[in-house]
Amino acid sequence: MRGATTSFQIPNGTIQEFMDKWDRQGIEDLKITFYDKGYSQLKEGIENRMLMSWIFLVSGCVMSVMILLFFANLFITGQQERIAVERLLGRTKRQCSRSILTGILVLAAAGSILGSTAGWKATETAAKKADTEVVFDTAYSNLITENTKEEKVYWPEPDPVLAAGTGGGLLVAALLISCCCMKESLKKEPLQLLGSLEEQ
Repeated sequence: MRGATTSFQIPNGTIQEFMDKWDRQGIEDLKITFYDKGYSQLKEGIENRMLMSWIFLVSGCVMSVMILLFFANLFITGQQERIAVERLLGRTKRQCSRSILTGILVLAAAGSILGSTAGWKATETAAKKADTEVVFDTAYSNLITENTKEEKVYWPEPDPVLAAGTGGGLLVAALLISCCCMKESLKKEPLQLLGSLEEQ
């Protein structure tokens, strides 16, 4: 306590809760200033980043499924003549689907590996460039800042298991979507497929 001022401590992240309780006391001629070394700003920034991360994750998943649907349908539709010819030559539906799906899986595997690797490297780069500076008012905290030693911040390395799991998930999604599209094409008889191609 110094003259007409005093200081006290409250747990981090409880400023709003404390002020709500203080306002209920009805005291209006007392000014309270909080110095939390930037914790409030840091917490708000982290929460905003988490929200944006979830938004990007959900939108990215939806976009990935839509792209997979588009290319799977485009690829299989373009191979309908080949499917019809192979079935007329005596190949079974299983053999036809295996032949077509192999090509799709090769493309999907290449895209998943490249995308996961690129995302892993981009995350690593972003983590290294993240702002580690904490800005706070030092007008009334000289004693605190004098006793505070500067510490080096070590950012965790991006988990390669997560990148591999994401790539594997995309590959499984590509397989399931392609199988569904392939199943629809195999329901039609070979002559029906050729007839629809001639009409186009």
